[in-house]
Amino acid sequence: MRFKRAVGTLAMCVGLGAIASACSITPYAAKVNGDVISVSALNNELEQMAANKTFVTNIEQSSTGSKVFGQGPGTFNSAFTAKVLNRRVSLVLASQLLSKISHPPLRSDLAVALPEAQASFGGAAVFSKFPKAYQLQAIKDTADIQLLEAALEHKSISATTLRAIYNGNPQQFAQICSSQILVGSQALAEAAAAQINAGVSFASVAKSESKDPNSAANGGAVGCGLLSDYSRVLGQPYEKAIVNLPIGVLSAPFKGANGWAIVEVTSRNVPSFGQAIPELVNAQLGSQGNTVLAAAISTALKSANIEVNPSYGSLKLVSCQLWIVPPAAPSASALTFFKAP
Repeated sequence: MRFKRAVGTLAMCVGLGAIASACSITPYAAKVNGDVISVSALNNELEQMAANKTFVTNIEQSSTGSKVFGQGPGTFNSAFTAKVLNRRVSLVLASQLLSKISHPPLRSDLAVALPEAQASFGGAAVFSKFPKAYQLQAIKDTADIQLLEAALEHKSISATTLRAIYNGNPQQFAQICSSQILVGSQALAEAAAAQINAGVSFASVAKSESKDPNSAANGGAVGCGLLSDYSRVLGQPYEKAIVNLPIGVLSAPFKGANGWAIVEVTSRNVPSFGQAIPELVNAQLGSQGNTVLAAAISTALKSANIEVNPSYGSLKLVSCQLWIVPPAAPSASALTFFKAP
């Protein structure tokens, strides 16, 4: 699972408020400022995750190699359970903070959150395999995070606002694929252009003449991205060269950051409003949003009262992050102590 703009764990390095482990086994898995995450709710979340076999496979084959199921039939791995509970504690705290500074998600906010919720679990195809109830919860969780960040930044990510931004300039959200030939002088760029205009393919000239080590061998192909991506990676001159360049038409030579270039656009796909929503949200919230979000939750933690049922683990700070650490496995001697003779 991932949240591009979310709290997987709660980052903080300062004093916690009243945070303690429970003293006895009770029907709750955790309590967050009085809001109860029940054992049944946690079990239900684990079971709904486990019902998605593709998701489970992706988790277990990931770089962390997390095990989802325990050794006994019908059980879950204690470390995985602790991660899921830790995430739920984080989300409850974020939801509580949102309720203090903004409104709960509206139906339109859930629609805005849907693409990011899908991406958080590995894409729309994987997400669709969860039970409907879990899909709705995941969308609501994502909407809480997005709205909290927007409120903290005093920004709007309402569907109305995003639609107005999109209608103002859909081209800025187009995925543009392009190729370039990079040389050392204007004269060399003009010579390369002359070869293409005489009938030699762009790819052939790129392979023989381009000095760009990253694209020359691929016929000049530099990849695909938004105009903002081109500006950030290849510079504003490149962005200006392709912004209105028709597909398959050779640009005029221009001087960029690394030399003189000629380029062509190989495809330009303008997304629908729905497809553009993730980029619209990112554009509104900006690159510093996660920092603002983490700081706000860190502040909230100073006075938070969080209890965890000790059968699920204990609360600890690990590298300035709040974690629910699973209980230690019983020793071999403890496992054999009551073995029948």
